[in-house]
Amino acid sequence: MIDVIEDVRNEFKVKLTDNFEKEIIAFLNTSGGNLYIGISDKGEVVGTNRNIDLLQRTIQRNIKELMDKDILSRSDSNRQGRWNVKN
Repeated sequence: MIDVIEDVRNEFKVKLTDNFEKEIIAFLNTSGGNLYIGISDKGEVVGTNRNIDLLQRTIQRNIKELMDKDILSRSDSNRQGRWNVKN
């Protein structure tokens, strides 16, 4: 078990899923947070069978691609609005 509880600032995921961007956007639209990969909903460390460095680069690349493709954007022109994923 880890010494963190799952709440509005902490999200546990057993594995990285295709929609993790929505979790990141939720954190961007609030006061931030932490996404723990390899942790069950009960807070148990289950680990990941993926290379951690590769996993981190994948997350960074996917978020950057969303921003570069203007898929991840702010809801207003002065860049103060909420973050959105365009469909």
